[in-house]
This record gives sequence, structure tokens and C-alpha cells, in this order.
Amino acid sequence: MSCLSHWLVPRGSIFHNQFLLVLSTQSCRVRIFSSRTQIKQSLRESYRLLQLPPEGNSSLAQVKEAYLQLAKLYHPDSGAPTANAELFAKVEEAYRTVLAHQRKSKQPHQEKTIEEEEKRQAALAHRHYLNYEGVGSGTPFQRESQYRQIRVDRAAEKVLNYRQREHERAAAAEGELVERDVRQRSHKIKITQAVERLVEDLIQESMARGDFRNLSGAGKPLTKFEHNPYADPMMHNLNRILVDNGYQPPWVVTQRDIRETIVCPESLTVL
Repeated sequence: MSCLSHWLVPRGSIFHNQFLLVLSTQSCRVRIFSSRTQIKQSLRESYRLLQLPPEGNSSLAQVKEAYLQLAKLYHPDSGAPTANAELFAKVEEAYRTVLAHQRKSKQPHQEKTIEEEEKRQAALAHRHYLNYEGVGSGTPFQRESQYRQIRVDRAAEKVLNYRQREHERAAAAEGELVERDVRQRSHKIKITQAVERLVEDLIQESMARGDFRNLSGAGKPLTKFEHNPYADPMMHNLNRILVDNGYQPPWVVTQRDIRETIVCPESLTVL
């Protein structure tokens, strides 16, 4: 019989009515307490099925990990010898119960934290608007003007600092390029010196073995400049290099033109 059924039963005296009112109130309290007890028992049973401590201190990650471990054991499609569809259904229902309980218990705390954070931010913004960071003096309009000028100065200073950092970064990059070029040049010089030393060592070894003793003209002066003993060998070699590269001095060009004119006199008559 429900709580309202006691109110619908007629009684002849006020005493009986008061007694029934007290009885109905006590029965409702008993039912609420019994329902809460059943909820707690089912929740404890859910924690027990998931092999978690019944205090409810487990995190969502721990609850999910426990459910996955049990699902691997009892899922009908797992192929394990412990597979049991009925036990898996119980584990799944326990997992949902525990999740619902944890979300319900954590939601009020999160809402309260969010509300406090919003109030604090609103208060800080209001104070910032009224104080102008404690800058300036005079009327609110004058203080606002001074605060705007200070913000402009700060922005200009930040721009200057940014440009200075960019210049320093560019200078550092240029210095790295120069340093890399120096390293490459020194590396090439070291390679050239190494080759020259190697050639010199090979020449010395060949001379020590006597490879240059049977050369024709060994120990005799060079016959390259016998026709002109007063010629400078260095100048002759430099001129030869210039001629080989296609360079001709003006006097050489003039001399060639004169020779061609002497050989072909008919060209003058034509002119």
C-alpha cells in the first residue's frame, strides 16, 4: 500500500487521523531510506564486479581499464575459455553504473569551479578598467588619455625591440655564412697543401730510388733560349700564357697589320 492510500481511508476521530498521518510519514521515510540503501548496495556490487575499491576513489581511466580487462576475459566473441555472455552483461551494466555515479559526483564540483573562475575574471576585468593599471592622475577622461598614450609607447618599444632582434638574427646569419666560407676555403687550402706535400714526397722517393738518373739531358743547361741568351725566362713564359689565352698587346696587333699591308700592297691601291 502506498503513502497516499493511508490518506484515503476514512476514520471517525481526529486521533485516528493524526495516527495515520504519522504512520504514512514514517512509511515514506522508510521507503526512501530503503531505496537509498539499495542504490548503495547496487553501486558497491558494481564496484565489486569491476574489482575496484568500493570507496569510489578510482579515476575514469582506472574504471575503463578494469572494464577492458574483464571484457577480454568474459566477452562471448573473445574466444577465451572464460567467455561468459551473462557475466559480461553484468560487467557492462556495472561499468555504466559506476560511470554514471562518478560523473554525477564530479559535475557539481566542476560547475562550482567554473562559476568561481568566471566571477574572478569578471572582477579582475572590472578593476582593470577602473584603475588603468594605476597609471595617470586627474579626471577619468585624463587618466584614460594618459593610459592610451602609455599603450602607444609600449607598442612602439615592442616594435623597436622586434626590429633589433631581427637585425641581430640577420647579422648572426651573415656571420655564420662568412664563417662557413672561411672554413670551406681553409679546407680547400689544406687539401691543396696535402696534395703538394704528397707530390713532393713522391718526387723525393723517386730521386732516392734513382728514377731520374737516366734522363736525357740530365745535368746540362736548357737549350730553350739559345737563340737569345738575353731573354728573360719569366717574361717569356708570361707572354706565352697570354698568347695561349688569346690576349694580344696593341703593338703586336699593329705589327701584324703592317706585315699584312706589306704582303698585300694592292689593298692600298683599292683604298
